[in-house]
Amino acid sequence: MNQDIQDYFTDPEEIIKKCSEVLQFQKQHRRRLLSYLLQSTKKFYTARSELKRMTELCQKQHKQLKEYQKIVKNLESQLGQSKQASPFNVPISPGSHLSPSFIQTTPTYKRTAKSTPYNLPYQSNLVTPSRISKQRATFTPLSQRSNTSNGITSTVCTPPTPESGYKNFLKNL
Repeated sequence: MNQDIQDYFTDPEEIIKKCSEVLQFQKQHRRRLLSYLLQSTKKFYTARSELKRMTELCQKQHKQLKEYQKIVKNLESQLGQSKQASPFNVPISPGSHLSPSFIQTTPTYKRTAKSTPYNLPYQSNLVTPSRISKQRATFTPLSQRSNTSNGITSTVCTPPTPESGYKNFLKNL
């Protein structure tokens, strides 16, 4: 039998039940579609407001940049005018190779090299507290007292030299 004809012989409750299921499905689908469209429009409006805010910020910064460029031009022109009027004008630039004479001259004094006991090769393997106390005990005659620093006293121990008993110092190590 044909489907159209069969519908006439079916129970009306079954037809209503099928129609109700179709309507329920369409209702749920509409609800989901509507919520999606609402979320999309909210995102669109927030993005649009953010775009407006960013556009205004860019315009504001562009205006500030123009103002700063004007200020820089004014300062450069003032600097150019002050260079022409200044008697102490010394142009120093990487390409001009002109610099003040005091920069080009080398110092005329030279420090003479003094021979110190530190120029000698290192003899000891380790410095231990016992060796330090032996040094202080053995070489107290070589120490010097200084009273020239506003009442602050300090003791300076000079390192041994071959003339002052360097061999004895090595024996004590």
